[in-house]
Amino acid sequence: MRLPGNRKIIILVLITAVLSVVVTFVIIISAMANRQNRQTATVADLERSYENVYITSCDNGEIRFISGGEEYIVQGQPEEKFVGVADIVTEKGQLKKIRIKEATIEGTVNSYTDEAVNIKEYGNVDCIKDFPIYNTAGKQVKQQNSKMLIVGNSQLKFVLENNKIAAAIIDFEPKVDKVRVIIKNADSIFFDNVIVKYDKKTFNAQKYFKDKDTDKAVIEAKNGYLKIGKSKKSMREQGYLGKFIVSRYDKGYVVINELPIEEYLRFVIPSEMLISSEYEALKAQAVCARTFVYSQMKNDTYAKYGANIDDSTSFQVYNRIGSYDITDKAVFETAGEVIKYKGEYIYCYYFSTSDGRTRTLSVWGNDEKVGYIKSVKSEDKSSPFYRWKAKLILDNIRDDKYGMLKSIENGKVFTAHFEHGDRIIKTENEIRQFLGKALIEVKLSNGKTRKDLSALPSAYFKVVSNKDGICYIEGGGFGHGIGMSQCGANDLAKKGKDYREIISYYYKDITIEKTK
Repeated sequence: MRLPGNRKIIILVLITAVLSVVVTFVIIISAMANRQNRQTATVADLERSYENVYITSCDNGEIRFISGGEEYIVQGQPEEKFVGVADIVTEKGQLKKIRIKEATIEGTVNSYTDEAVNIKEYGNVDCIKDFPIYNTAGKQVKQQNSKMLIVGNSQLKFVLENNKIAAAIIDFEPKVDKVRVIIKNADSIFFDNVIVKYDKKTFNAQKYFKDKDTDKAVIEAKNGYLKIGKSKKSMREQGYLGKFIVSRYDKGYVVINELPIEEYLRFVIPSEMLISSEYEALKAQAVCARTFVYSQMKNDTYAKYGANIDDSTSFQVYNRIGSYDITDKAVFETAGEVIKYKGEYIYCYYFSTSDGRTRTLSVWGNDEKVGYIKSVKSEDKSSPFYRWKAKLILDNIRDDKYGMLKSIENGKVFTAHFEHGDRIIKTENEIRQFLGKALIEVKLSNGKTRKDLSALPSAYFKVVSNKDGICYIEGGGFGHGIGMSQCGANDLAKKGKDYREIISYYYKDITIEKTK
């Protein structure tokens, strides 16, 4: 059917109008998207100050700068073109005042707190709290904060104002190739005294610091290992490579072992996994341990002491039994290999034995969904901890507020029933540590009994009986259950899987790459 001419014109006009609306809408959406990381520094009729910003360009009467992680544009031009850190004052989107900060020093970060940064070449330098760090190493300037510093590895240009650090600039990505590990004294990081034997010499902290103005000593063996102890009669059997940094504090002495990451891993793998494990499983462990330490390099737990991590289960167990040829080989053959997810190091959690399936971060009370951590089947029947039975004496646990523990209930939540009320304990680790105070023995599936455990093997259990203060439970697994099961990795290796296949089974949608 043919339409009359006027009707055709009307329809054409309507179509044109609709298209115009659609195009306008697309332009608006596009403009909004472009403005997400770019703003015009305009506040109507108000003056606004931006402190310690990074100016990226001054061209054509326009100044572009980064502040708070976002890009701003202001109309105006400084007397001379400048790229770097400055304070800027604007009014109605126009530059009103600019104060350029050109005083800088360069150096390596030894340690830091909210008040000061200890720079290797300068000592302690005061800083403003949470000073901005501008990473100019890539195509675009990225803003970070002081918590992103890597102790012992970060080399920066520090911008000073009144002899105080106001900002910092990273001109190039640091090559992270060494780690600083705090050597713990049981559950403490402090020693009453430190004895180090090396190169037929002996270092005694109490004697060394007695007549010294300094609070730090660096000890490095030219030949062989460093040996450490609290006294000459209590020297640890295993030796340490690299150097010791011994520092004096009011509470005692802190010992840090600094060494190359690849050397560090030689002493982690045998401390974390049986050396009798299948070789491909040891290689998988080496890649996981390497990834874990890289992911923790910006951890600020020990930043004020000048360390990245410690040698305990809080991070990775380090140098409990020395090194071995087979684990050295596993480290060497996977040298530099790490696991990444969407271009970033993963938090490479691993544990000993699963009860049948691995878990997500929910066991730590974390509702965050991490793409590479999934619950997967892992029947680790070859481990004696796959199934176990435990005996608890509940009245070994007493709470100042609630009194003596009477019974426990492990349903949707773990509930501890006391004389004078109930407590809900939420996370896996808290449950294991809590019941560890009442733990008497654990009978394993291989018939052996363990009486030396300070915590429950895992938080995956059921209560069998609870009478007269004696509680019997049955459970499975050893460890938190997140990420790679070491026993499961060993079983997969026995079935012919290589280390890359093992890693990809436990961590999803990841890539295995070489560190730069």
